[in-house]
Amino acid sequence: MFPASKKSEIIDLASEETELSLYDLAIRFIDTKELFVSNASVYRLLKFHDLITSHSSVRIKSVNEFKDKPTRVLDSVLCG
Repeated sequence: MFPASKKSEIIDLASEETELSLYDLAIRFIDTKELFVSNASVYRLLKFHDLITSHSSVRIKSVNEFKDKPTRVLDSVLCG
């Protein structure tokens, strides 16, 4: 994948830019370090170092009904 020094640079960047998505981290790394890295590689690296939660551990609570139920649909929305 990458030399250890580049891996540590990606981890450092992720630590500094915590609000960025994986894609944005990869783009920022490409722009600043002029070395290509995919967002999948960033994910694997951060996951390996326990710096990211996996998608399977994120749970979304589902409900049977909308909290704020729609009252009506406008004809202009349906007919264009």
